[in-house]
Amino acid sequence: MVINESHLHAGHQESFDGSGETHMRVRIVSSVFAGMSRVARHRAINALLKPELDAGLHALAVEPAAPGEATRW
Repeated sequence: MVINESHLHAGHQESFDGSGETHMRVRIVSSVFAGMSRVARHRAINALLKPELDAGLHALAVEPAAPGEATRW
């Protein structure tokens, strides 16, 4: 699940109007995460999304889970 929350941050910086895809919330459920720590999961996702972060993705909220694990949102 991917949610664009950029519009919620309009006005936080004088030049930002909330348009585009700069603030995202992502839930990723994958068996790859089984046995991985929360930090390891986040590092793997950040490494995968590095090109997007380098291209202007400013904020990324991540909820990684293995199948069957509870999610918060």
